[in-house]
Amino acid sequence: MLELKTNPDTYAQGVVIEGRLDKGRGAVGTVLLQKGTLKIGDAFITNYTYGKVRAIFNDQGKRLKDAKAVIPVEVLGFEEVPNAGDKIKVFPNDKEVKQIAAKRSTDIRRFQDDKKKKKMTLEDLHKKIESGAEKKLQVIIKGDGIGSVEALSEAIEKISSDNGIQVQVIHKDVGDITESDVLLADASDAVVIGFFVSVLPAAKDLAKQEGVEIKIYHIIYEVVDSIKAAMEGLLEPEYELVEIGEAEVRQVFKVESENVNIAGSYMRKGKAYQDSTAAVKRNGYELLRAEVKTLKRFKDTVKEVKEGYEFGVVVEGYKEPAVGDTIIFFEERQKLKKL
Repeated sequence: MLELKTNPDTYAQGVVIEGRLDKGRGAVGTVLLQKGTLKIGDAFITNYTYGKVRAIFNDQGKRLKDAKAVIPVEVLGFEEVPNAGDKIKVFPNDKEVKQIAAKRSTDIRRFQDDKKKKKMTLEDLHKKIESGAEKKLQVIIKGDGIGSVEALSEAIEKISSDNGIQVQVIHKDVGDITESDVLLADASDAVVIGFFVSVLPAAKDLAKQEGVEIKIYHIIYEVVDSIKAAMEGLLEPEYELVEIGEAEVRQVFKVESENVNIAGSYMRKGKAYQDSTAAVKRNGYELLRAEVKTLKRFKDTVKEVKEGYEFGVVVEGYKEPAVGDTIIFFEERQKLKKL
C-alpha cells in the first residue's frame, strides 16, 4: 500500500472547504491542509482575502497549537469570509501578505469599475444596438401579484424591433426586489423591472455597487413604451416629477420606541406610493421636499394609499409634523419623445 507524505517543515498551503461568518468569532474558514504546518500567528493569503491565524480547531472542536497536512481544521483570523474552493498560502511575514492583498484589492476594484461601465441600461441600449454590440435585452420582472407579473411578462416578450432585437424575460417572480435579483441581473447583464414593488435597502446598495439598473413602474404600458423607446433610440436620461396626490395632516403620533413622529393624514385627492417624493407645505410655503420613508394604514405598512383614506406617513427630514400641513405626493416619470 502506497503511503503519501508531505513535508511538515514548509509553509502551510491548502484549500478552503467552507467559509462562514460567526457572530462571536468573526470570519471562519474550514481549511484542508495539503502541505506544511499551520501555526498560530501565521500570516496567510487566499484568492480574495488574507489574515493572520488567531486560533485553530480540529473537527472535535478542540483548540490546537498547530496543524499538519493532510487534515481539515477550522481557522480563525480571516479579514473577510473566504470562498469555498479558494487556495490558502502562508507567507513568512505580515508585510508581504499585506502588499499582495493591497495589489489584489486594487486590481479587483479596477476590474469591478470596468465591469460596471459595461452593464446594460435602457439609456444606452440604442447605442449598443447601432454598434452591433447588442442584439437582445434581458430583463428580470418583480411584481406585486402573479396576475400583474404574467401580464407584464407577456407584454414585454411581444416587443421586437426592425433591427431584430429580442427582449427576453429571464426571471419573473412576486415580491420586492432582493439581493438575489440583483446578483442574477449582474451575472446575466439584465435590467431589473419592478411593478408596484419596493427595492430592499441591501438590494439597492448592491445594485449601486455592481452597476445594475433597476426601474420601478406602476403602469404596464409605461414599461412597454420605455423599452420600445430605448430600442428606437428615443430614450433620454431625463425625468420629471408628476403630482399624483394631496393629503392633509390631521393628527400627529409620536412613536417613542423609534423616536419618530408619524403624520396622521387624510388623502384628499389622488394617491401616494411607498416610493413617492413628498413636498410638505405650511401656510402656503414649502417646508421641504424629500422621499417618503413609510406609509401606514393602522399598524400595517402599505405600498399605496388612495383618495378618501386616512393613513400615517413618515417623510425623510419631516421631524415635526403639524396639524394643518399639506403633503403633496409626486412620482418620478421618464419623459419620452414622441415619434
